[in-house]
Amino acid sequence: MSSGRSLFAVAVLVLTLGGGLDAQVERGTLAGTVRDPSGAVVPDVSLTVKNVATGVEFKTATNQGGEYVAPNLIPGDYSVTASKQGFTTLARSGVALHVYERLVVDLTLQVGAISQTVEVAGEAPLLKSQSTSVVTLISRRDVSELPLNGRTVFQLAPLVAGVTNGIPYENANNTSIPDNARAAQGLAVNGLPQSANSYILDGVYNDQINQGLMAIIPPMEAIQEFTLETSNFRPEMGRGGGVMNMTIKSGTNNFHGEAFEFLRNSALDARNFFDYSSAPRRLPNFVQNQFGGTFGGPIRKDKTFFFADYQGFRQRQGLTYITIVPGPEIRQGNFSGTDRPIYDPATYDPATNTRQLFSSQAIDSTRFSSAAVKILNYLPLPNGPVLAEGQGLFYSSASRQSDQYNYDIKIDDTISNRDSLSGRWSEGQSHTLLPGAFSARPQFAPAVGSPVSVGGAGGLTGKVSNPSVNFGLSEIHNFSPRVINEARGAYVRAAANAVQLGVGHNYADQLGIPNTNVTNNNSGFPTMNIQFLSGIGETPFFPLNEIENVFQYLDNVTFINGSHTFKAGVDFKKIQRQFTQILGDPAGGFSFGGGFTADPANPATSGNGFADFLLGIPGGGTLIRNSGLAGLRSTEFSAYWQDTWRASDKLTVDYGLRYELFTPQTEVFNRQTNFDLKTAQLLLPPGTNGSNPNYHNRALVRTPERDFGPRLGLAYKLDSKTVVRTAYGIFFFPQAQEGFQMTANPPFVGGTTYFNVSVPQQINRTLDEGFPTTDPFIPIDQYVGGINAINPDNATAYTQQWTFGIQRQLSANQALEVNYVGSKIIHLQDIWNPNAAFPGNGSPISRQPYGPLVGRNFSLGTFKDDRGWQWYNSLQATFTRRFAGGFSYLLNYTWSHANGVAMCSLCEVNHQNILDLNADRGNSGTDFRHRFNASWLYELPFGRGKPHASHASGASNALIGGWQFGAIALVQSGEAYNVGGGAGRPNRVCNGNAPPGGHTLKEWFDVSCFPVPAEVPDLIHGGVYIPYGNSGFNPLYGPGIVNFDLSAFKSFQITETKRLEFRSEFFNAFNKAHFNLPLSGVPSASAGRIVSALPARQVQMALKVFF
Repeated sequence: MSSGRSLFAVAVLVLTLGGGLDAQVERGTLAGTVRDPSGAVVPDVSLTVKNVATGVEFKTATNQGGEYVAPNLIPGDYSVTASKQGFTTLARSGVALHVYERLVVDLTLQVGAISQTVEVAGEAPLLKSQSTSVVTLISRRDVSELPLNGRTVFQLAPLVAGVTNGIPYENANNTSIPDNARAAQGLAVNGLPQSANSYILDGVYNDQINQGLMAIIPPMEAIQEFTLETSNFRPEMGRGGGVMNMTIKSGTNNFHGEAFEFLRNSALDARNFFDYSSAPRRLPNFVQNQFGGTFGGPIRKDKTFFFADYQGFRQRQGLTYITIVPGPEIRQGNFSGTDRPIYDPATYDPATNTRQLFSSQAIDSTRFSSAAVKILNYLPLPNGPVLAEGQGLFYSSASRQSDQYNYDIKIDDTISNRDSLSGRWSEGQSHTLLPGAFSARPQFAPAVGSPVSVGGAGGLTGKVSNPSVNFGLSEIHNFSPRVINEARGAYVRAAANAVQLGVGHNYADQLGIPNTNVTNNNSGFPTMNIQFLSGIGETPFFPLNEIENVFQYLDNVTFINGSHTFKAGVDFKKIQRQFTQILGDPAGGFSFGGGFTADPANPATSGNGFADFLLGIPGGGTLIRNSGLAGLRSTEFSAYWQDTWRASDKLTVDYGLRYELFTPQTEVFNRQTNFDLKTAQLLLPPGTNGSNPNYHNRALVRTPERDFGPRLGLAYKLDSKTVVRTAYGIFFFPQAQEGFQMTANPPFVGGTTYFNVSVPQQINRTLDEGFPTTDPFIPIDQYVGGINAINPDNATAYTQQWTFGIQRQLSANQALEVNYVGSKIIHLQDIWNPNAAFPGNGSPISRQPYGPLVGRNFSLGTFKDDRGWQWYNSLQATFTRRFAGGFSYLLNYTWSHANGVAMCSLCEVNHQNILDLNADRGNSGTDFRHRFNASWLYELPFGRGKPHASHASGASNALIGGWQFGAIALVQSGEAYNVGGGAGRPNRVCNGNAPPGGHTLKEWFDVSCFPVPAEVPDLIHGGVYIPYGNSGFNPLYGPGIVNFDLSAFKSFQITETKRLEFRSEFFNAFNKAHFNLPLSGVPSASAGRIVSALPARQVQMALKVFF
């Protein structure tokens, strides 16, 4: 069946039942049973559910079983009024409804006159007797008052059982943008990759699809609350990872707002552990300010409300650099003071394979490359010690500057008692300058400077911007209290842009290196990698410009019939992705390894890369060109049907089916190339020479069309305080597609690469000659690089999940929940090189599975297919106390184990044996066996309105009242890591997790347990070779973490409606050193050493005004 026919058939099926995905997920449902004093159910009771803050009402009635359901309610505080002739009217207050919650509020009517009203106050039970999924609420108080370093919801998500921070660099696929708030916020939920997560904001989509990240990150002051659903959710939800469901605050019948300022600076912070390994030094200057406010209220009382917020962010991070630059003697061509003799390439004799020494170990300046002389004008002299090869250290500093803002505007309108409308516009923007080591010195700034050491923070250099938008609109229509339709639309835009520091400047032309700055994308300072010196020139892989637009429409119908609550829905997303990237050095790159000034007989102890540079003889040069933006298009279609069936007073059954269709990416001008392993054929767009006729579609891969996921969940109420749950489901999720890399394959990429050979000497081009004239497109028959491909027959990744758990309400405000959560991921994306040479002593081509591709000069590079898999098993216990009596806490413990093959959907695995993937089975990068989280808030019971000193005078109350303390604690075992090296995976001859004397910073693991495999004879080609090692993947565990973040608040009540709050927050409060993973490359003298640590104590101060 074609994808179009499949989609049409499923759509017709769903729409006949009613239609929306992610239905009413930002809202909640009140449900319950009404009984008389004898316990008998009472039918036909009229109920009014009223939002206390807005006055908006929902009216319904009980069915013949005495049950009622009030769906689609905005989270907040409610009152419930129940009335029927023969009974007194019951008014229940203090009902707090949360995001995506099905809250059970049972009512008991007393016999009497309807004109009499019995008032009952008190929160609903914590017991979720009608919920079959595993979900955790992070309350408004937690969002606002817990200490958060970074102040985003992502600091709160790991407080949930089964949640850890994402695999490092999982979103790095040559599209990762530094200083992007989105890119730093990965989450791994129950061992699943980031791409399996869903982020929902006010009921609409809020993802950056390609990287599995959140598009808009709202300010903490704007968030009402959020839930994180982690396992076995109902069919209305997709993907199978975590579902983070947030709501922006809404206005009420009263005007409310707040203003805030948060400050961090280096004067308050402690030095990192490794800052003490050398002479103590002052921390680099650091200043960070977050400021903004919120304001909301009525436009029309009880009808229309508004809410708006703004947050600004300013950060200045001082960076200190150590760069290796040429010293004054060698800049003049004098190498007499260096340790390595230099030889004259002009004297090379091919007959004897020899060169003559330079006279007096000096190069005459008349032989200097013209371009090299001009480049030297951009290189500073050393201001530190001179080193052995004539180079020296240059100390410098610069400031990384980051400016961000984001805001939300939200309108809620109750059009009538049948219709309500809500709209929201959210926008964010960030701009960051990532300086180079020379950026603060104008005369040297164009050369950028790549340091060997950076203090503070650092890495890539460039100008970065990350704009994003999320617009959501929803309309809810009540046909009757039992039939409700919800329609939503959304537009989401997430961009990630970075350009080189020298963009727009044709420095190569000024230096006299022709045919280099050929376009604006190729502008800037050319990269020079010179032996014994720090690199100069622009950051590789910039410019990078990525824009992702998503247009979403979803519709949902809820139908309540007796004990059944039916839902059915459809969701359609149109995805546009524009992308361009230079996959290399933007302004060209040249390497100078010293081979041309070395003695051909003793190259290891002679020659100098800077001497090669002065002569203008590189080892090679590369210029990458592209044809401009790639326009990628895809769609996602989902449909579901489900029923929540109250089978009895004790048993609730959730069941249903979900269909997913993820189409592969196409390019608007068909600029993609793929490769088919089955036929060893290059796949080009339809009708192009080289295509396989079986793949005559624009995407060059097939579309999976049979992705149906059944769901079943049971919740059984053992007694009034205990619920047992179990569930099973299949969840499909998309993974990062290869479309953007397939647009960088021939013939849709251009440029050139050349090599000079030092022995036997062959100089094809010099630095002064630059590059030959290049074309933005390289014909297939002339391309000599590698191509990136995706298996045309890949299936959609999916996970099977199963849970069994029990929840017990221990008191009115405390509950304990214990769950077993298990899953298996199938068809997980795996990135590898299928043409990697097998071990042996013959030529690499003779040992490649595909050898040289027939009739082609290019090679097969990385390849994505669906061979990966992962098992996950865990025990999760959560102990909750909601805020009461001035105290709340959330405690949880998780034991888990995640293992498999290719456990990071965007990470290259580099299998050592592509025919035996099980040899790469190992622990996941997020396999933290033990993890304990604790968070709590505590108000001191002193001062006005408190149990003690409640009548304190103004001065006394200002001193002893209004104090609050908060904390987040984490105790976690170490992260799994791999041991390997340049020769591949080693053997493992003993345990090796710790040396005989125990863990130390100098030897965290026993290096002797991981020897390189011994050479064995090659019976086919002769000689010897190194075979595969037998060590598993990620066999060892790094240091654990014991961390406490603490806060102290002091509130001053100015008037009845105005309050001032001062807070101080201490991250890593006890300044404990938390070490990163050890260096693990073997054989190496540094193997086993730990050389870095997470940040030391950091302090944040804040001031808030509430009105």
